[in-house]
Amino acid sequence: MYPDYSYGSYETFQTSLHYQNFLVFLIFNTNSHSSLIINI
Repeated sequence: MYPDYSYGSYETFQTSLHYQNFLVFLIFNTNSHSSLIINI
């Protein structure tokens, strides 16, 4: 029970890291296009 819980929390942690990296990637892409920043 504990190993499954630790593995699940680790998987969630990895997913959150990938999600943050994806957000940073989107932010850099929008910064490279001034028109998108104006739309936001």
